Amino acid sequence: MSILGPLRVLLIVKLCLAAAPYRRNGVSDPDRLWPNGIIPYVFDEEIDAYRKVHVLAGMKQIMLSTFSNHKQCIYFVPRTTEADYIHIQFSGKDSGTSQVGRAHGQQFITIHKDITQDSIVMALMVSIGVFPALARADRDSYLTINLSNVDPAEQKNFNIPPNTNTFNLPFDYQSSVMYLPYFSAVDKSVPTITTKAGGFTIGQTVSMSIGDVKLIQSMYHCAVDTTHRVDLLGPFAFECHFHQDFCQFTQDTTDNFDWAIQTGPSSTPGTGPKADHSSGSGSYALVQSINHHGQTAKLITPTMPAGTYCIAIWVYAFGADVGALSLTLREGGNEATIQAVTVQPVSQWYHTNGAFQSAGNAVVVIEATMGNGDQGDIAIDDVYIYKGRCIDWY
Repeated sequence: MSILGPLRVLLIVKLCLAAAPYRRNGVSDPDRLWPNGIIPYVFDEEIDAYRKVHVLAGMKQIMLSTFSNHKQCIYFVPRTTEADYIHIQFSGKDSGTSQVGRAHGQQFITIHKDITQDSIVMALMVSIGVFPALARADRDSYLTINLSNVDPAEQKNFNIPPNTNTFNLPFDYQSSVMYLPYFSAVDKSVPTITTKAGGFTIGQTVSMSIGDVKLIQSMYHCAVDTTHRVDLLGPFAFECHFHQDFCQFTQDTTDNFDWAIQTGPSSTPGTGPKADHSSGSGSYALVQSINHHGQTAKLITPTMPAGTYCIAIWVYAFGADVGALSLTLREGGNEATIQAVTVQPVSQWYHTNGAFQSAGNAVVVIEATMGNGDQGDIAIDDVYIYKGRCIDWY
């Protein structure tokens, strides 16, 4: 089990927006592409075996997903004597500016020690030549950017480089190079990126999207074929983003009151979110402490067959009177705690996950217990249950 407090930025990519022709948000200048799609790499001496496995898994995902016409489109290979290569190192070293595409000579990918699979895929795609989705020339038709809340040191990451062209490839909310809604926020409770269309979830994929695969294949003049795309976690056993309703969640009839769908800020000052976690412009599930002091509210997932699972969930539990949140496995007439969520004293969304195993049909119960004052709202968003043990995601 793990609880991730204030949102971590796991990937350091200080983009160099040099003038060059781009396709969609990808480099198309042959001088910036890796010849024949071959990308030599070295690991810094401080990178241990555990992190190497993560990085190599990300490389393998990209190589498999972009496979087309009976051959590899992208190859990551250990460096021998190649002059151009990527050097993978931990943050804190003097790496300078990370380059998009081939920069000629040694170039760096910088990772944190608490590396996650989604951040690695993004870092590798940048080294291949893919700009973050924010660099698309048409991004303002799909996203609203709140620059007033962006850390001044990070505002360059919100620039649109010159000479971009979408080449009729659609904007991709599911891209691996899409940031979370609160990316580089000064006030972590206010999103910097919101979607203009409803019903989307951004910045949460651990696998390349179909659009990512098409983009890289197009950049490197490979046949466009997405049939080999790797989906690490799918299909999910259960997933809910509360875009319009509770999905397949049901309200427990043995509790004191019900969860509600909320869009925008909680109505009680000093507690609750200001926006959802999925897109910055959508909805989330909320229980309000006002008029419910000491009471409980429970949501129940659909029944799942026997097996090993991981539940991942985003939580917002801030205020002077916050009570408790727990995740419980209910199997037959028995209950077992999966996770007693530690309430974080921060006004922002944070992530927790927990593994569980059932011998037969079972459900997961998400239970909120209210505190003894009005400033104790608890919210949840972006609930995932997938088969197997928990992976390093987020």
